[in-house]
Amino acid sequence: MDLKQKLKDLLKNSGLDESTIDNKIEEMLPSEQPGDAAEEDVPPPTVVNLDYEEVERIIQLQEQLRLLKEGAGVLLLRFEEAKDNVRNMISENLLETKEEINRLREDFGLPLDVDYELNLPSNPDEMGSFVIAKK
Repeated sequence: MDLKQKLKDLLKNSGLDESTIDNKIEEMLPSEQPGDAAEEDVPPPTVVNLDYEEVERIIQLQEQLRLLKEGAGVLLLRFEEAKDNVRNMISENLLETKEEINRLREDFGLPLDVDYELNLPSNPDEMGSFVIAKK
């Protein structure tokens, strides 16, 4: 099927009448020159060889892409390691906080089977306190 026929088929569903479609197609397509029909019969080449210089930029871009992906992988690995370190530090901090609270409870003889809330002072002039938790 040639290009004119393909365009005609596409435009049939547009609601235009056939003469308008033909006019539109004539406007869109270049006029045929003598010898055009013979050129259509020539099959396209199966292989087109390119010099290195013609594809050098593509080779450079592919290498840049490989390096970017490699860099992204290293960056992601470093991020994951840092994230793990921060999580470990958070866990250690929470554990030490619980140990300090339990040490204070023991120092003041508070029973472990009673729930207490620890109220922390907002400045050094205030006092902290343990208060039985409301249920």
